[in-house]
Amino acid sequence: MKSWRGLGCTFVLVLSACGQAGAPPSEGANAKMAADISVASDAAAAPAEQSESASANGEPPVPPNGTPTTTTALLLAYSYSARLSLPTDKVAPTMKAHEDKCAKAGPAVCQVVTAASQKEGDNMSANLTLRATPVWLATFRGGLEQDAKNADGKVEAQGVTSEDLTRSITDSEARLRALKALRTRIEALIAARPGKLADLLEAERELARVQGEIDSFESNLSVMRARVTMSTMELAYQSRALAVGGGTFSPLGAAITGFFSVMAESLAALITVIAAILPFLLVFVPLGYFGLKWRAKRKAAKSVG
Repeated sequence: MKSWRGLGCTFVLVLSACGQAGAPPSEGANAKMAADISVASDAAAAPAEQSESASANGEPPVPPNGTPTTTTALLLAYSYSARLSLPTDKVAPTMKAHEDKCAKAGPAVCQVVTAASQKEGDNMSANLTLRATPVWLATFRGGLEQDAKNADGKVEAQGVTSEDLTRSITDSEARLRALKALRTRIEALIAARPGKLADLLEAERELARVQGEIDSFESNLSVMRARVTMSTMELAYQSRALAVGGGTFSPLGAAITGFFSVMAESLAALITVIAAILPFLLVFVPLGYFGLKWRAKRKAAKSVG
C-alpha cells in the first residue's frame, strides 16, 4: 500500500514539473490532480491487498468487481512416479515403447522431458520423465501393470505427490491486474501532460519498471499454470537380479587366471631370499666345517696323549 501511495506522490511532482512548461496550473487543479492520482494508486493497489488479506485469513480472494467468490477451485500440480523391475533385455524396449506412446499422443498432450539408460555388466537401468495432461497420464498409469507383465516383469512401486499452487497463482493474478491498471494510468498521464524532457524521461523509466514487473509476473504465471495443466511422470526401469549370471563365477575365473601370477611372485620372492642369504652361507659354512674338523683333531690328540 505504501509503495503505491509513494508512486502516486512521485507522479504528482512529475506532473507539477511538467506543468511549468505550459500555463501554470491553479492550486485547485493541482489538488484535483493529486486526488485523482491518489485514487488511481489506491485502486491499483486494492486487488493485491485484498488477495493478500484473504489468503492470510484463509478466505476466498475478492475479485476486482468487489463480489467475493464463495468457492475457489484448488490449483494442484501433480507429480507421479513408478519403478519397474524387468529382465535385462526388456529394459530398453519397454522404455522405448513408453516413449513411442507419448510421441504418438502429440506434444500438446505428452512431452518427453528426459530419457537415459546405462548398462553395467549384466545390470541395466533406465529413466524416463514425461510431462502430460492428467487424463492421458491416468490412462498411461492404468496400463503400467500390463506393460510390465508383457515384458515378464512387474511394477515394484508407484507414488504421487501434489503441490497446491492456488494461493501463488491467485496472488500473482491480483498483482498483475494492479500493475496493468497502473501502467494504463501512467501512459494516460504521460500522453495528457507533456512537459520537460527530464520529467518525461523519469516518467518513461517508471513506466519501464512497471512493465518489467508485469512481464515477470506473466512469466511466473505461465510456468505455474503449465504445471497445473500438465503433470509429470518419472519412470525408473531396473533389470532383475539373475540367480546365475555371466558374472557369478567371475571371482573363480579371476583366481584361476591369477594362479600362475601368484606362483611366479612367490618363486621370485624365494629367489630373492636365497640371493640375500647365499653370501653368508659361502662364508660361514666353510668356516664352520673347518672349525668342527679342527676340534675333532684336537680331541683325538688329547686322547692319544
